Parts: sequence; C-alpha cells; structure tokens
Amino acid sequence: MRIPNLVALLALGFATISPPSHAATAVAEHLRDTRYGEVLTVRQHGLDLSVKVYSTMGLNDCPEALWKDLNADRLAKQYRVKFVKLNGPRHWTLDRLEAWGGSRTGETETFGGIKMALRATIHASLLQGGLGSKKYAETIVKRDTVFTFDAGKPVYELVDPTGKTYVMQSYAQIVEPGLTMKDLPGLGHRLHLPAGWHYVVKTPTEDLQVRSTGTAHVVNDDLLNTYLRI
Repeated sequence: MRIPNLVALLALGFATISPPSHAATAVAEHLRDTRYGEVLTVRQHGLDLSVKVYSTMGLNDCPEALWKDLNADRLAKQYRVKFVKLNGPRHWTLDRLEAWGGSRTGETETFGGIKMALRATIHASLLQGGLGSKKYAETIVKRDTVFTFDAGKPVYELVDPTGKTYVMQSYAQIVEPGLTMKDLPGLGHRLHLPAGWHYVVKTPTEDLQVRSTGTAHVVNDDLLNTYLRI
C-alpha cells in the first residue's frame, strides 16, 4: 500500500496553523522570506497514520549545517516511529499569517541539534494513497487562516486553464536547494507548466488577503513551491 506524500501535505500548510490554547487567534508578522523547516514523525496503527508535525517557526531559522545533517531513517529509529519525513527548508512568500481554531501542546523536541515545537497532529489513512503528491492538482486542506500579502510587494501566481488563480505561499529549497526569493520573478521559465497553465508576477496596490474558513485549495508546482487558491 502506498504511503501518502506527507511532505506535500505539510507544504500545504498544516504545520503552522495552530494558535495557542489561551488565544482565539494567533498572529505571525514580517514573514516574507523567513526560513523554516519541519520534521514529521509518523506512527502507523493498521491502516491509520498518526503524524506529529514539528516546526522551527518561531524558534530558529533552521540552521543549514544542522539541517543537512539530519537523516530521516536514523531519526525514525531514534524515535521508534514508522518513518520520518523532512520538509524543508522553506521560505514564506506572504507577510502576515492569522490562524484560529486549534490548540498548542507546548511540546518541543530537538532533532540533530535543531529545536522544534509541535505545531500539529495529523491523522491520515493509507487508503488516501498519494494525496497531495500530484503537481498542478488541487488538494483541499482543512484550516482557518488569513494570509496577507502587503501592498507594493510582488506576489507570484499560477493561473490554471479555467482561470482559477493560486498565489504562492512558500517557496521550497527541496528540489532546488539554491532557489531564492530573487529567482521567483523569472520562475515561470524554469517550471514545467502543464498546457494552459501560466505563471504570473504582480505587485498589488492594496493588501491581498486570502481567507480560508474551514477549507483551503492548494497546489504544488514541480519544484514543490506551494500556492493557495484566491
């Protein structure tokens, strides 16, 4: 049976949407180009998977030397789990994130010298197959968030053949470790876009806010950069 692509799932935004239990809303600001990384520990119970998501967000910038030294198989043995997935490094392309509807345990772990906080626990099923693994195909994510992109700063969008528009929420250094923010304006020439898809760069004159109330519609490109439907 096929394991769901959990790196893709986390790229879709599960890991950073849980506000503190004592607050109705969690707010993170000045996020643009902030680097973060995530470690997913996965336990299997029959056909069910329990995934703990640990993130560096708010603790450190996912130090490169330590991150490169992480070994998923070694961590899986250390934590006695079915397997471990490494998701990152990633960088936000939004400016402000508001989230509500969740809780935080305060649990932390240190993986290879990198301190991380538990941000979410996900329950999935092997029957989901490759959920989230396809590129340029929508995945529906359950979350309550507002993503804000500041006026006067560029945004990077995918437009599908039907005219649906998706704004990039994070770029990944997973497929292309050297990818940086300065590469994003010309990224359209490096992507293998399906027929009818377009990559567009815009600079909004007003703040762009994308609200997800209950669900969000997200796609990945072939470099695992992640986009949210507007």
